Amino acid sequence: MKKSISVVCLGDIVGAKGTIYALEHLKELCSSYELDLLIVNIENSQKNSNGFSEDAIKNFLSVVHDIPIVFTGGNHSFDKKSLFECYDRYPNLLRPGNFEWNNLPGRGHYMLKIANKNLSALVINVMLRAFIRMQLGCPFLYIEKLLEQYEKEVDIVIVDLHGEATGEKNSFAYWLDGRASLIFGTHTHVQTADERILPLGTAYITDIGMTGALHSSIGIRLKSMIEYLRTQLRIDLLPEETGPFISSGIIVNFEKTEEKRLWNAVSIKRLNKIYGL
Repeated sequence: MKKSISVVCLGDIVGAKGTIYALEHLKELCSSYELDLLIVNIENSQKNSNGFSEDAIKNFLSVVHDIPIVFTGGNHSFDKKSLFECYDRYPNLLRPGNFEWNNLPGRGHYMLKIANKNLSALVINVMLRAFIRMQLGCPFLYIEKLLEQYEKEVDIVIVDLHGEATGEKNSFAYWLDGRASLIFGTHTHVQTADERILPLGTAYITDIGMTGALHSSIGIRLKSMIEYLRTQLRIDLLPEETGPFISSGIIVNFEKTEEKRLWNAVSIKRLNKIYGL
């Protein structure tokens, strides 16, 4: 009998209301499926969406206390200097590992054990560079070094690709095909319909979407975003707090085979739940 595991990943959580509905979605998923690992991108979970929220971390941990969970980030991971200490308090809180500025807190990878299945997983968070106005190290080199260090001792490798360009994410995924178990994109907040298993067995989707207001611009109030785009003036872009809300992500199943060292992806399915219609 083949061993199998299930992993759920939820896309960028936008604002406090997004956190509420992401938590609700996770509760439902945990009651419907036998899940072994959860990954949530929380870099926009602050009330004003700029940076992660420690309250969100605590709430997620209290809801899924019996299932391992890893939090990933992106270009807003360092928006709140007052929260830098969280990277020491929560080793499962990641930020893109290819930030190369001096003395930055946190790290871009996390090793964990899934005890009930007797396996180890490596979760990696990197940011890609196309259209990103930040000084970043090479994500290819960063992941190559991690795989050289860990790939002989892990059963599952999961990568959160935080980036703008679909072509860059797609190319990166094919470069990693067979060396990672799952590669999923974040950052654009718009779920793509290209979920698939690549030729060498890696599950992939370009972007898993967001948890935020459905009638919004990537979770932000439409009036503010439209004014900003029309005038180019500096405007506070705050999360939309009226419903309905959508919570998006994926569920991926893996099986252990004798032929491969890594667990093999056997299915990837998009998740979308709308609240408040």
